[in-house]
Amino acid sequence: KRREQYTPIAADYIELGDAYRYLGGENGGKAITTYEKALELDPNNAEAVMKEGLVNYNARLKSEAVADYAKATNMDPKYGPALYELFLFYTTPKKDQLSWENAAQYLEKYMAVADPADKTKNELLAATISFFKKDYDNAISKGQAALQGAPEAYKNKLTLLIGDSYLQKGDSLNAQKIMDAYVQEVGESKLDSADCNR
Repeated sequence: KRREQYTPIAADYIELGDAYRYLGGENGGKAITTYEKALELDPNNAEAVMKEGLVNYNARLKSEAVADYAKATNMDPKYGPALYELFLFYTTPKKDQLSWENAAQYLEKYMAVADPADKTKNELLAATISFFKKDYDNAISKGQAALQGAPEAYKNKLTLLIGDSYLQKGDSLNAQKIMDAYVQEVGESKLDSADCNR
């Protein structure tokens, strides 16, 4: 009896492409070829296009990477991973990448489709963007809104961001209040070196 032959689907080629991508180096070309095979089977596969962008970015082909990420979002406007890659691209502190305006725009689009479980993380990112844009009042209000009901893992980060925002806008009294409350809540024994530099 002849064995049934398995016919690969687009997801199989994407997985194989991922394996080549993780190997790195000269395997980037193999990854692209494999993602292209996935696109032959499923021409509207946003994941394959976005992952071609990851390979291009690793090969320092930034304009090609951004074009791939954008193409993936055009294929599927709700494809969160491509929107998040665009957000990360524009928050990278390199002169040909950094753009807080673009980062904020893509973060907003990403937050509209993101897993609700990531809500606090996304709110922290939004407050951080306001901070880096020197919009300290907005960073404070977004940080305070996110602080309500935030899980423990995010409370410290949000509190430090709010305190730092007060300090940067020249309101040292409120910054001191926030940091005193933070030290009291965390306890001096749990402070780390980054906290002492604030």
